[in-house]
Parts: sequence; C-alpha cells; structure tokens
Amino acid sequence: MPTHNRTPHPYSPLALCIFASFGLLAESALAANSADPALETVTVTGTRGEQRTVISSPAPIDVIPAEQLKTVGRDGLMETLNALLPSYNLPAMSGAGASGVIRAAGLRGLNADQVLVLVNGKRRHNSGLLQSGSWTSSGSTPADLDLIPANLIERIEVLRDGAAAQYGSDAIAGVINIILKQQDSGGQASASYGQNYLGDGSTRQESVSHGFALPNDGFVHLALENRNQDRFTRAEPVVREGFAANGVTRVPKAYEVVNEGYGNPESKITNFAYNAELPLSNGTSLYSFSTLSHRDGYKHANFRQATANGNITEIYPDGASAKRPLDEDDFQVVFGGRGELAGWNTDLSTSYSRDYIRLTTSRNLNASFGPASPTTFYMGSQTFKQWVNNLDFTQAFDTGLAKPTQVSFGVEHRYEDWKLGQGEYLSWARGDYVYTSGPFAGQEPNTSSSVRGVSPDDAGQADRNVYAGYVDVGFYPTDKLYTAVALRHERYDDSAGSTTNGKLTTRYDFTPEFALRATVSNGFRAPSLAQSVYQQSSVSSYQATTNGYTQYYYKHLAPDSAVGKALGAKELKPEKSQNFSVGFTWQPLPQMTTTLDVYQINIDDRLVLSDILTGRDVVAVMESYGLRDFNGAQFYTNAVDTRTRGVDLLTDYRADYGQFGTVRWSAALNHNETKIENIKDDITTPSGAGIFGHSAQGYLLRGNPRDKIILGADWRVGQWRSNLRVTRFGEVTQPGSTQDTDRSFGAKWITDLNVGYDFSNGVSLEVGANNLFDVVPDKNGITSSTGLGQYGYISPFGFGGGYWYTRLAYNF
Repeated sequence: MPTHNRTPHPYSPLALCIFASFGLLAESALAANSADPALETVTVTGTRGEQRTVISSPAPIDVIPAEQLKTVGRDGLMETLNALLPSYNLPAMSGAGASGVIRAAGLRGLNADQVLVLVNGKRRHNSGLLQSGSWTSSGSTPADLDLIPANLIERIEVLRDGAAAQYGSDAIAGVINIILKQQDSGGQASASYGQNYLGDGSTRQESVSHGFALPNDGFVHLALENRNQDRFTRAEPVVREGFAANGVTRVPKAYEVVNEGYGNPESKITNFAYNAELPLSNGTSLYSFSTLSHRDGYKHANFRQATANGNITEIYPDGASAKRPLDEDDFQVVFGGRGELAGWNTDLSTSYSRDYIRLTTSRNLNASFGPASPTTFYMGSQTFKQWVNNLDFTQAFDTGLAKPTQVSFGVEHRYEDWKLGQGEYLSWARGDYVYTSGPFAGQEPNTSSSVRGVSPDDAGQADRNVYAGYVDVGFYPTDKLYTAVALRHERYDDSAGSTTNGKLTTRYDFTPEFALRATVSNGFRAPSLAQSVYQQSSVSSYQATTNGYTQYYYKHLAPDSAVGKALGAKELKPEKSQNFSVGFTWQPLPQMTTTLDVYQINIDDRLVLSDILTGRDVVAVMESYGLRDFNGAQFYTNAVDTRTRGVDLLTDYRADYGQFGTVRWSAALNHNETKIENIKDDITTPSGAGIFGHSAQGYLLRGNPRDKIILGADWRVGQWRSNLRVTRFGEVTQPGSTQDTDRSFGAKWITDLNVGYDFSNGVSLEVGANNLFDVVPDKNGITSSTGLGQYGYISPFGFGGGYWYTRLAYNF
C-alpha cells in the first residue's frame, strides 16, 4: 500500500467561518419572528417538577433535537455528539485492543466515567468493558451510547454541571439524558453509505422506526438499526523480516508490508429498542422502554516479527499481526408506573441490564507450546450486571413566596456485579517448548504474543449494593430570584463507604432577557468494581536486539493483590469533587440567545492508571510472587488531586430571509485546562520512585484538546436544506517517557457539509462530506519499527482524512 500523502486544500475552513460570522452580523437588523425550537423545548434534566427551557434553566444545559442529530453524517451516537457539542471529547482512537472497538468519551476534559447517562431520566448501565487500553480514559467503564438507536431519540439533554447530589455518583462532569420518542403513529426507514476519500473505511447503515397506538391514548414506538464499519489503516510501509523456502531449507528474506492496526477497527452493531406507555383508567400510567444490542468487531494487534521471541516460524514464517475480536450482547429493560398518591406525583420504576463481552484472538499463538500451538483462543470475558429500583415523589406547595415551592424526594437501590471470566487453558498457560535454533536457541519463548488470556489467578468477581435517598427543594424568595437546594446520601456496602452530597443552585432574572446563574456542589464517585478487580497480562512493545526482536510484557495488577501492594498499590478510595459554576443567559433578540458559564471542578483522590513500573527491583518483586516473563507492572491508584477550570460559550441566532429561507447560525466554544494540584507522595515503588510519572501526567493534562470551537449554519429553504459546520480542535500532546519524546499535534479546522432535499412523497435524499478538505493531524509522531504512530494515537478527529456519504430516507 502506498504512503498516504495529502496536499492541503486551497480553500481554508477559516474563510468559511469568517463568511458565516459576517452573515450573522449582517442579519442582526432583519426582523425574524420565529425562535429556535431547540431553545424553547421544555427540559426535564437539572430541575424537578417545574418546566424549564434552555434559556430559563438555572444550570447550563444543551438540547439537541432529533432533527439536529440528522444533520450529522457520522455513524453512531457518540460520533454525532462529538460533532455537535464543544464540551464533548471523543478521541478517534480511544485505545488499543478492545478499547479501540468500544470507545470512551467524556465531558469538559474529564474522564468518561465521570459522566452520568440517563435514558428517559433513568440511569443507563455502564459497559462491561474496562477501558484498560485507553490512553485518555483508562480505567473507565462508561455507558456506551452507540448501543442506543438514534432513530428512537426525540432529543438529548446535556447538563454541563456537577449533579451527584441530584442523580447520584458518576455525575461529576455532567449528565446526558436521552429522551425517547413518544409518537403513536408514523415512522421512517433509511439507508446510508459512505467511505473515506482514499476508498477505504466504508460504513453502511440501515434503520427503521414506527409508532403504534395503544389503548387510552397510549403508544409504543419501535426502532431497529444496523451498522457495519469496515476497518482501515494509515500505517507506513516498513521492511520486515521473514523466511523464504530454498529447497528443503528456509533462508532469511526482507519484504515490505503495512501494519493493519493503525486506524479504525471493523465493527458491526445491531440495535433494537422500544419506548411505550399505557395510561390506565385511574390516572396511573404504566411505562416501559428497552434496548437490545449485539456487536462484533476486531482490531489488529501490533505486528510480530518473524524473528521475535514469541514467534514460531513453523507457524508464521513471515510473522503475523494478531486479531483481537470481541462479541458483545447488551440489554436493558425498564418498567415503571406514574400516578398521584396523596397529592404527590409519584414514579416507581425498576431497571435490569446486562452487558456481556466475549474476548477472543485469532492469527495468534502461544509460543511456549511450540509448533503444536493453536492459533485461535478464547481469552476470557467481562460482564456487568445492574439492577436499579427508584421511588420518586414531587409536589408544588404554596408557601407564601413569589411562586410555588417545588419539593421532591426519593429513594434508590442499586445492585451492581462485574465479573472477569477465565480464558481457555492454552491462552494463558506456559508450555515447556525451548527454541532449538535461531537467535533465541536454548531459550524459552514468551507465551501469547499480544495479550494473554485471563488465568485462574487473574479471574475475579465483585458485587455491591448501593442505597440512596435524596431531597430537592426549589423556591422563589422573589419573583426574580430562584434558589434550589439538593441533598443526597448514598451508602455502599463495600469499601466505598457512605457519602452525603449537596448542591446549591441560584438564578436571578434582572430582566426578562438577562439573568445570572450560579451553582456550587460536591460530588462522589466510588471506584468501579472493574477497577478494583481487573488483572491482565499484555505486550507493551517490541524491542530490536542483536539477537532479534524481544517482546516486553507487563502485568496489570489489581490494587488489593499481594504483589500489587508490594509494588505500592493501595485499596482504592472514592473520588471526591467540588464543582463551582457562574454564568449568564442573555436573549437580546427574540431569535437570538447567548449563554456563558465559567466553571471549576476540583477532584481529590482522582483515580488514574499508574505508569508502567519497570526496573530490576520491580521485576524481582514480581518474580518473588511467581510472575515470570514480565518486565513491568501497573495498576489503578488514587494518585492525584486535580483542578479543572473552563468556560462554555454558546450563541444561537435564527434568521428569516423570506423567500431565501431561514438559517440557524450557531457558535459554541469550550475551553478547559486541568492542573495537578497534588501527587500523593505516600505511593511509591519498592525503590522509592513515584508511580505517576511524566507519561501518565501527560495523558491526563494534554491528552484531550483544551479548546474546541464549533461554528455552524443550518439553512432551510423550501424543500432544500443544508448544514455547514466548522470545528476547531485544539492542540493535543502525546507524552513519551520523557519530555524530549513528547509529540504535540497542532490545532486543526475540520469542515463538515451536507445538502438534502425532501421530496413531496416522503422521500428525502442527502449527500455530504465529513472533513471536507481532507485534513489530517501533523505528521510529526514517532514512527515505530512497525510503521505506526506518524499521526500519534490521540487525535480528537482522527487521521482517516475526508469522508463522503449519502443517505436515503422514507417517512411514512
């Protein structure tokens, strides 16, 4: 495959941004009678009982309606949110191995597991996969939004504020609440296809949804979605070593190939979901919603040289790149009822979910069993189960204040279970094979050349119960001043213990058009069960030596394991946070709104992944516990206290140009910067060295862009529609082992454009391009001996380049 060289497009995306800005300013004097429907949508996130809109909310909130979701030519809900929200961070490659197939995203520069996801206001379960291979969200087990079919979504509400006191742990960075459709008739069928400009990485998606009426004005809305994504690579061609037949002997040869693992994985996802409600004659309504998903995909591991310690030339004479497939089955089902009890609006619900991930590997081997080794293994499984029960009450009281006082309270029980299942024997065991020839003659080979299977010693399981109660009161001391107080107490029956969190929210409307708002709260996030249990053995790198290529293995240790404690690990503690936010909302014109919010998030005892600890002292400790073949170890730890400061600025303007249609102009910005306030000096290795060094700090501080700007123009005229979106992703830095080996990748402007036409018979056709001008990151990464890394690994927009697509839909 040839090297992928690109010439910058002569038309600058910045020019499009300037043009859009002038259009916005020029129109400010024109009359427009229609406001943006998204801004007028009544929200249910952030406050209880009282109806609020984006502009009247006491806390910063975004509303993304279904129509806006359709303007993004990207596949999967996570990619869509990354295109629309400046505070949302989704690295194009979340990580290696399974973390490259199941991705992790966060808000406001924080980790993916510091965001709480709700569906119809009910807690969404987390993924079973621990993001052990993720560079910027390692240790996370976040909710997987790509398993929710987009064609069942009515709108998405994103609360950009700490909300642990309102909704529970995980809500340090904010809350994403997905509201499902409630239509009792009609639907849509659609199909789309797209691929990279270079002709690879194609994606095909088909979906259908339909609503049906139930008795008493009830409804059930069904949705089915199927998505296939082909892999692609952007690795550089490199020379590798192999062996060629020469009669009855084999002689060394060199040949040029391209590594298959530097790019998007292959993935296939099928999602089914429904949302239903059935009113009863007594005023009570029964409701239920559910999602059911299956995913299979794979990502290639690092290439194994033919002459590497860990290869068997009788099996792979030219070396090989192992595949890391996964199969996932996921479901969640919620049942509940709403009604009135003694004057209180009452909601009783129960939710059960399970995410099962089966990990395998192919084109691999266990070299310690020699030429008899199989090449396909079952590596183990990761399973998360959750059962949540809620009882909520809310009522408005006339207390003599300017407006009624809203009182809400409730209780919750949550049961969680996470299990790391054992792999088959040959995936982790050590045989007695010894090399008889070649550079490693007389030596024992390493075992699996990518990641080892889960051994009986690594396998584990943990569960816990969480009990919670909350009270939330919102009142108006005056008709212009709103104040809300929330308190929540949670008790975990494991080592996480108990916590009481609070939140104070206030908003003052100086005029109907201008208001100040502020919040202060504290939060609590218990260590996930997976972070406490997970253990695994992996290859960190290949190093060329005079005798060939040697694999370097490291061990991911459970913090409470004996060897982990000997290396400095300690029992994990909960993260504790303090959130502060102040801002304003301004509506200078009926069709224009601006919100600005400045925030600070302090996190004490933040959970992070340590550096890979290496050195003779580390190896000696591991060998004393019977762990052979390892060159280092790492584990999760409460290593640091951090402070994140940032600002969110959003402006929307809806202009009416008469016969030339309407344009929704938008500009949104997020800037955030994280600082390490303290590194725990009581956590050290046996040699006395710290465990959170330069590389680990670098990913935490600069792995996500500090700036993200989105400028947009959504134009509708007659049956035509067009959407132009220009996004500036700020600089990111991929750390090396020292500052000299750090690599920074500068800010880039990415332009997305689509054009659609709605035919009168219900058919619509759309064509578009993501990354219209074929922009890639700076090509200044350190290219490995296997051709990887020239664009780095943590680009926020990827390195696949331009992508075109077309979509056909039928509304019925």
